[in-house]
Amino acid sequence: VWRKITNADKWFAVRLYRKIGENFNLLAKEAEIERFRLIVLSGLENALKLIEGEPPHLESARLLTALANYIYWSSYVPADASRDQGEMEHYARAAVAMAEQLDAPVELSAALEALANIYSAQGLIRERMQVALRRQTLSLDPRFTDRREQVNILCQVGEALCSVGDYTQALTHLL
Repeated sequence: VWRKITNADKWFAVRLYRKIGENFNLLAKEAEIERFRLIVLSGLENALKLIEGEPPHLESARLLTALANYIYWSSYVPADASRDQGEMEHYARAAVAMAEQLDAPVELSAALEALANIYSAQGLIRERMQVALRRQTLSLDPRFTDRREQVNILCQVGEALCSVGDYTQALTHLL
């Protein structure tokens, strides 16, 4: 699609592929997931090729987060269940590193959420809790203006604290 648009730059294509991937993760029906899975994966891989060798960029960090999330959510679909957990963690960690380098708290928080999901799937509940607490600290940054995401982070911190048995501290985040 993006090649047909005149004067479209590479970042437009990366953004388009990423947004398609992010929306794909929101699909609820298995039939829809199966129908579009390979198309979405192809787009994300194309976007990954486009950012290869590029200096750090916000869209690159977002793309790496979207790839980690794609693999995480695809692991629930039998056809993709064999995807390597290491690949998922690699993309999440790369997104975290890039967002840190760019000093971008919103993108860093999203990348950390992907990493927390991975830790949760691996049963690494203490690591998940540490990531959730780090996200909470990031959400206090004045550049972090998404109130809905701040509430979401508080809930995730509460859930993470509950999962390690710290119910008293969890209540302060959940109430």
